[in-house]
Amino acid sequence: MLEADHIWSVDFYGIDGGIRTDQIQIEGSEVFNGVSYYRFSSYESVCYAREENGIVYQYSGSTSNPEHIMYDFTLEIGDFFTFWWESCLYGIQPASGGVEFQVTNVETQFIAGMDRKVIELKDDPTFPYFTEYWIEGIGSLKGFDPHSELIDAGQTSLACFSVSGTTHFFNGSTACDNTALDINDFSSEEIILYPNPVTNKSILSLPIKASVDRIVILDIRGRIIKDESLTKKYYTINIMDYRSGLYFYYIFSNEKVLKTKQFIVH
Repeated sequence: MLEADHIWSVDFYGIDGGIRTDQIQIEGSEVFNGVSYYRFSSYESVCYAREENGIVYQYSGSTSNPEHIMYDFTLEIGDFFTFWWESCLYGIQPASGGVEFQVTNVETQFIAGMDRKVIELKDDPTFPYFTEYWIEGIGSLKGFDPHSELIDAGQTSLACFSVSGTTHFFNGSTACDNTALDINDFSSEEIILYPNPVTNKSILSLPIKASVDRIVILDIRGRIIKDESLTKKYYTINIMDYRSGLYFYYIFSNEKVLKTKQFIVH
């Protein structure tokens, strides 16, 4: 996967409704604790990764746990994999721990000029909210980072993958650069939850000019608490429906995240 002639073009969908395409490729290497890692960067951040025996490791910078596994292409059906909240290129979700997925399908497909192992993972095999697809030698359909839906700034999608100068498109893209900032005529700041923390009932106000149609609420462990369609310009959060703790809400319009933010229930 980590080869010098590989280039990932990744569409980043911000919570403000804008689109920015980042081009990800090897930019050199650095040594940490005697181990060599390749350097990658986006508009947001820098990532260090290495590959060994079908497993891609991300350098975390932690002294107690210096590496996280980004990809494990040795997985088979029934195996489990934990996605950490950390996204090395697109920010860090303000929570600890990770989300456990299970491999639900493994097959070989002819993709980008060769037969490649394709791994399907789901957070819940019976009623999944998150589904991840890994392609051997390429990475995730979400882009360079696997499962970037978990980041707190938006979401990502692989637009195209280039190898040895040949470009292959993914996720319905027809171009490698789809940058289009400020495509919506409202600000995400118009989506307001008050009061926060929630002590009795709180109202989530939604802008009239935004085509908001869905809300998803997760707890700190990434478990889905609510997944509901929206037909009004407000949503009520009632303390009776939640235990005390930290939660995250995701507001969608036509399957695109408009805003994600945390709230506290006392």
